[in-house]
Amino acid sequence: MNAKRTRRLFFGMTMAIILVCACLPAVTVTSPNGGERWAIGSTVTITWTPTAAGSSMRITLYRGGTLEANRVGTIVEGTRGVVGSYSWTAGVTTDGVAAAGGDYYLRLKLVGEDEQDFSDAAFSLLGTIAVTSPMETAAYEASRATMSVAWTATDVSGNVRVDLERQDGPERYVIAEAVPVGGSPLSWPIPLATAEGTYRVKVSQGVLAGVSGRCFIMAYRPPFVQVLQPNGGEDIPMGGSYPVRWTPHYVEGDLRIELLKDGRLVGVLSKRTPAGGMCTFYWDASTCGGRELLSGRGFKVRVTSLDGLYTDDSDGPFTLSPRPSIALFAPNSGETWVSGTVEDIRWNWMKLEGYTVEIDLHYPDPSRPTGTGGFQIARGVTATDGKFSWTVGTVRNAGSVYFRPGVQKGCTIFVRAVKGGSVLTSESRPFKIRTP
Repeated sequence: MNAKRTRRLFFGMTMAIILVCACLPAVTVTSPNGGERWAIGSTVTITWTPTAAGSSMRITLYRGGTLEANRVGTIVEGTRGVVGSYSWTAGVTTDGVAAAGGDYYLRLKLVGEDEQDFSDAAFSLLGTIAVTSPMETAAYEASRATMSVAWTATDVSGNVRVDLERQDGPERYVIAEAVPVGGSPLSWPIPLATAEGTYRVKVSQGVLAGVSGRCFIMAYRPPFVQVLQPNGGEDIPMGGSYPVRWTPHYVEGDLRIELLKDGRLVGVLSKRTPAGGMCTFYWDASTCGGRELLSGRGFKVRVTSLDGLYTDDSDGPFTLSPRPSIALFAPNSGETWVSGTVEDIRWNWMKLEGYTVEIDLHYPDPSRPTGTGGFQIARGVTATDGKFSWTVGTVRNAGSVYFRPGVQKGCTIFVRAVKGGSVLTSESRPFKIRTP
């Protein structure tokens, strides 16, 4: 081969290589590139061979072919080509949400350039399944509960499979192998052998699936009744209405409620009360069976079904205590106190820790619309002091005597013990104040 021919051959091969390279696109789609199955609404990643820095990539969705007539909508007008990837909510374009189908293509085109590339083969957009029941934190008991499984499906036809999948263990249960996609809701009696744990329900058709919120299945428990209140450690004021509460676990009919002290029966609080409903009995905590109770420790409540099969006591003892009270005893017997002298206002008290006392003087006053006059003697006195020393006849224990000379009859001392919203009162019998 002569030199001239060699040069021609080399030149021709070089031009061919240049022409071939010139025909290769500056961008190449790598995913989806054919065969992918993406659920509409799921987050997927479109990838391509990274382009030169500063380039912008337009991504377009086509269906049934790659002609302009097959264009569905624009996914993004411009994204950085050098990155080589784009996160896409499958099926969503600027023109709306695409329908499910198996003949979709993507076109990637450099903005302002002729270079572009299509998916080599079609990929699929699948419909969606959303499980709406059981809801998050729902709870069931094996053998006693029926789970309602509900779902919605978009662009899905045929049958779906329904499974129960444990999240904290290996157990898997088939609820239904094939049920029409429109068969929601589906009722499933939970079998006795279902393991206790946290579960999700999965409704699927091939790779297309939806899952529920996490629910909890408890192991089967035999019927029982359980005392909730009082259950030990309570200090119950006597004389008020106190709620005895319980929970009946698959126990029906009526219950008997009894009071115990140091393990011995004191009496019956209620001979018959419904097991269900409010599960509450209001007890006058000063009596039992019509008899007055004495305060003390070591009390318990027992709740028993009338057939005697199910019973429960308070887990620990509780205490019955006298209710908070205050009672004036001085002045309280028709005394005559002299203005300007110091006398002690006294009261008996029970369980008044934390209370403060307000003290007022009341006396007859025909000039007033109510017929009664009065003024403040003291405020903020500690209730447990049991007394207050008053300079008789003075307002707030200060200043000059309020009364004119003479005798003021029909006077009474009024005390009010206060702690938060609790108010207890007591008033003396009438006495006299003499002012020299």
